[in-house]
Amino acid sequence: MNEILSRLFGLAPLGPTHYLISGRLEDVLALIQILALDQLAHRDEDNLVQELQGNPKSECTWTCLAACHPEFFRRVAELNG
Repeated sequence: MNEILSRLFGLAPLGPTHYLISGRLEDVLALIQILALDQLAHRDEDNLVQELQGNPKSECTWTCLAACHPEFFRRVAELNG
């Protein structure tokens, strides 16, 4: 199923467990909401921790969470590289 969806939408296949990690979906949605509210759509880790009132439940940092989901998030290092 993952391969079929990847071909249909032109995305790289994700590992089979990305969204099965406890708390992952709520963390991804929280990060999307916070970044959608920012005029420039970027935040540093300290600001994300403050705005989201702590670290994500499913990953060590918000930046790591974003790196695990390139289908939703671009990181500055990728834009400058």
